[in-house]
Amino acid sequence: MPRIAARMASWHGGQIETIEGGRHEVLMEDALTRGRILTRIADVFASAGVHPDAARSTA
Repeated sequence: MPRIAARMASWHGGQIETIEGGRHEVLMEDALTRGRILTRIADVFASAGVHPDAARSTA
C-alpha cells in the first residue's frame, strides 16, 4: 500500500481506513462490516455538508 499511502498523503483532508480482514471489495463483506463502512462513508459526506437525499432526483 505504499503508493496508496503516498497518494493520500498529498490529498488534503484525505484519510485511509484499513478494514481488518477486509478484501478488495469491502462493500461485498458481511453485513456488520458493510454497515460500519457505509456509516463511515455517510459520516464523510455529512461532514462535508452533503445530505444523503441531495443526490436523489426530484424529477
